Amino acid sequence: IADIVSDIQEIKTAIIRAVLNNAYFMNNQRMEVSETHATDTTLDDLLTNRPGGIVRTKMPGGLVPIATNPIGQHLFPILEYMDVVREVRTGVNRNAVGPNANALNPYSNTATGVNMLATAAQQRIRMIARTFAETGIKDLFIGIHELILKHGKQARTVNLRNKWVTVDPRQWKTRKDMTAMVGLGTGTRDQIQAYLMQILGMQIKAVEFQGGATGPLVTLTNIFNTLKKLTENAGFRSADPFFTEPPPQANQPGPPKPDPKMVEVEGKLALKQAEMQADQHVQQAKIAAEAQAKREQAQADMQLQREQMSLDALLKKFEIMMDAQLEAALGKFKAGLEAQVALLRPEPVRPGGEVG
Repeated sequence: IADIVSDIQEIKTAIIRAVLNNAYFMNNQRMEVSETHATDTTLDDLLTNRPGGIVRTKMPGGLVPIATNPIGQHLFPILEYMDVVREVRTGVNRNAVGPNANALNPYSNTATGVNMLATAAQQRIRMIARTFAETGIKDLFIGIHELILKHGKQARTVNLRNKWVTVDPRQWKTRKDMTAMVGLGTGTRDQIQAYLMQILGMQIKAVEFQGGATGPLVTLTNIFNTLKKLTENAGFRSADPFFTEPPPQANQPGPPKPDPKMVEVEGKLALKQAEMQADQHVQQAKIAAEAQAKREQAQADMQLQREQMSLDALLKKFEIMMDAQLEAALGKFKAGLEAQVALLRPEPVRPGGEVG
């Protein structure tokens, strides 16, 4: 970028210097001094330029300022033109660094419009970075790999992806093909964050579609990798303080999700079976209630019969007692009556015997 805008910088420097010089001349103009009005101290007083300074002359009107025409109104449009040329050459406009004064006005620009301006301005910068990586960094790593193939004589233990791995360059001798890839993203950090959030949402929906189980479409490791990328893209060095990597056995696929139609049929069968069981329970309860009522009725009849028999026996006993008492009373009454009749009956005449 410096190669294609260095001349613009020099032109703008010259223009701004001319504007500043013009301002200096207007604030401190050159003077026309008439020799007939000048004294021996007039030139010395003019050369000593200070605010409120005194210039001594023979008579008034001998000092006339030489007018300086302002040129700012002619040079400022040229500065604006050079800024436009710079933006066209580089693709970096003035809104790439920060929004203008009206960018925050909801009636003039929107967040989408400002984002589009910033994205378009960064395309050329990303292109330069990608070109530098593809033509410089990539060749550098391919050369490093070639040197390791030639001179690597021993195995080394390195930290790779947060794990200690033993690397032996002597095993690379048979390597015929290798690709060096530069780690350049396809968007800004905010865009990558938004893409990862969309991927995480789709993974959660896939797990829900699988009935809450992991696999075969999405596993816990897939979700952990997405969360890890989200954490790293947010600027954190590691996701370990926030998330724990699931063990391998946690990725075993769960039971297959049943067919919704089969679930509906099984639900209807279960409902029908529940209704049949409920009807059966009602019938059994009804039969049990009727049997209980019959048993209670039989017990009541037996109790009534026992009470009836007891009452009949008591009544029979009472009749026997009454008959005995009545018979005794009649016998006693008959005996008394006979006694009274005997007293009232005259003694019979007995002939013979002695004179009484």
